[in-house]
Amino acid sequence: MKHTLTLEECKSLIRVIAERGSKNAQATDHALVVCLLMCGADARTWTWQDALANPISQPFAVFEAIKKIAISKKLTIFPYNHASFQAAHWLNSTVRLQRAVFIAGASGNKPLTTQEVTRRLKRYGKMAGIPVGQINLRTLVNSHQMYLEAFGDADTFAEALELLRFGNEPATLSPFFKKSQPKKEPRLHGIGRRAFMASR
Repeated sequence: MKHTLTLEECKSLIRVIAERGSKNAQATDHALVVCLLMCGADARTWTWQDALANPISQPFAVFEAIKKIAISKKLTIFPYNHASFQAAHWLNSTVRLQRAVFIAGASGNKPLTTQEVTRRLKRYGKMAGIPVGQINLRTLVNSHQMYLEAFGDADTFAEALELLRFGNEPATLSPFFKKSQPKKEPRLHGIGRRAFMASR
């Protein structure tokens, strides 16, 4: 039987990181959970080059989460740089594109192991009231697969988790969010063209 988290458990996990995570870990741990839920297991081993590969096609919640890491670490990495997107530098002298986004220590370069991710998840899960035996990296990956099948795309999943709501601000949707676009009425297609052709 595959273990998965309910939507409420996902929300609680994300909320507890914001409320009770250490200041240094908040941005990184928030992004780690968001990226695992939105993008699956591969997110654990992302390098900055992976994160930069195609930011336009990323789920908007993932883009925002990765940007927060760049801001918290004062990284000058376009398009996540901390200078309000004004500088056009790809990286500063202290960061390499091959460096892992989610690393164990400030001076490390290797990505978090599955055990390290699970340890973090269990710590936050306990604070969020999620049974310790039900939360680990595999549970988040299973949840990612289940909810993407259920919702159809990551932006809709993120909206259900209220991930695009910051503080008291209204929810923000990606400009590429398909569900927010008005549907065209198929019966109206070509009406003007038919009237034009009939008058000729």
